[in-house]
Amino acid sequence: YCIGVLGAAIRLGIIGHVDAQHILGTARNAIVEVVRQAAAVDAMSAFTPEAEIAAMRHETAETRLFAN
Repeated sequence: YCIGVLGAAIRLGIIGHVDAQHILGTARNAIVEVVRQAAAVDAMSAFTPEAEIAAMRHETAETRLFAN
């Protein structure tokens, strides 16, 4: 996740490659701590109402993403 966010920042021109490496190195200890405190798998759930609504609207839409 962190590498993805840093990669997006590089592509947007917000930071450079060296800055991204520095940020990742600085955040390493915090990342390790967060991963160690991860929730148990049975405690995880998903809540994405926006995606569900978009999927429902797509079914009745006049145009489709992949139209022939």
